[in-house]
Amino acid sequence: MQPHAMDEKLKEFEKTLKRYLSSKGIKSIELHALRLKSRELYSLCAREEDFAKEVKKILKYSNSLRDMDVFEEVYLASLPKTYRAKLPLKQIKEQLQAEREADTEALHTYLGSFRMPQKTPFAHVPKKQERVLPKLPEYEKKELHRYRIAVKKILAQEKNREESDKEKIAYLTRLKDILGTMNDNANALGRLKRYLGKTPLFMRLKRRGAKENKKLYKQLKKLTQGTKG
Repeated sequence: MQPHAMDEKLKEFEKTLKRYLSSKGIKSIELHALRLKSRELYSLCAREEDFAKEVKKILKYSNSLRDMDVFEEVYLASLPKTYRAKLPLKQIKEQLQAEREADTEALHTYLGSFRMPQKTPFAHVPKKQERVLPKLPEYEKKELHRYRIAVKKILAQEKNREESDKEKIAYLTRLKDILGTMNDNANALGRLKRYLGKTPLFMRLKRRGAKENKKLYKQLKKLTQGTKG
């Protein structure tokens, strides 16, 4: 990536950071935008750069906030009314709010000391030898997590190329999205377990989540039969 292109990415990141801070962390859309730009910028920086480490911390501090937003805005909202009616939604949302406020404060405290670099960071240039997309593993949580990380790294590498393969980007993005949904489902159930314990309701929701993730895994298998790694 050329220096001027890196400068543009830095400017975009700084604008997004300021928008998030001015929103006081209330809008999840601003948090999503900040994480998106942080991840994009991190993929462009050489890992040994101090600035890269600082950007990575933004993702670390915001992970739980992102998971809470997905849990409330996607997972709970997608549940059938029969399940939602049985959930102690008021208590769950009160706990979520308390956790969100604490984690937002922690993120803002970190961002308060965050400084943009005085000079353009050394850009990470993808090697000519491409990463090879590994074979889709069996339906196992840890192996699928590793596969998801590999997909994200290869996708970032392809996006950073001067002449990227749009078809490959679309394919990898589809894989990433399906894997992300599976991961979100698992995280949501983990959070729900904290609120409900191993109650009969939780166990029914757990079985429902497992069934949904197995359907998504079948989609992955179908997609990867003609892999574009």
